[in-house]
Amino acid sequence: MSFLSMFVCAIFSFIALAVPTGATAVAMGIIARFGVNLAGNIGFQYAAEMLPTVVRAQGVSLIHTLGYIAHIIGPYIVYLDDVSPYLPLTVLGLLSLVVAVQSLFLPETLGQDLPQTLQDGNDFGIEQNFWWMPCISSTSERKKKFRKLSPTNVLP
Repeated sequence: MSFLSMFVCAIFSFIALAVPTGATAVAMGIIARFGVNLAGNIGFQYAAEMLPTVVRAQGVSLIHTLGYIAHIIGPYIVYLDDVSPYLPLTVLGLLSLVVAVQSLFLPETLGQDLPQTLQDGNDFGIEQNFWWMPCISSTSERKKKFRKLSPTNVLP
């Protein structure tokens, strides 16, 4: 989901560059902003799931601190408009695209036991391959379980 939200931000940032200024460009910017907000909320939840219990509070605190630094840098990206009117959305679109691709390599947490120790954190997600999608596989597993429990499959 984080890939999709950051990819939406990147695509709509680039679309906003291509359309003339006005209501359409503003709408594209709002959709891009929605993608960033969604990714930010996903990131905070994901951090709480990824970090081992013994360092979760320190890790989430560090993530919030880095978020504050990003808020400090944000106005400088806006002021890139003085150099070129296309530069702020280009920078945001490229950053969003880089983050979207990087998020593809994070381990999936759906249906996984959360790491408790630092060693659990190091081992988390190692057994997952790149194409593993638990939302699809868990659905097919549920269907198989349902078929096994279905009264139509029971012989008299």
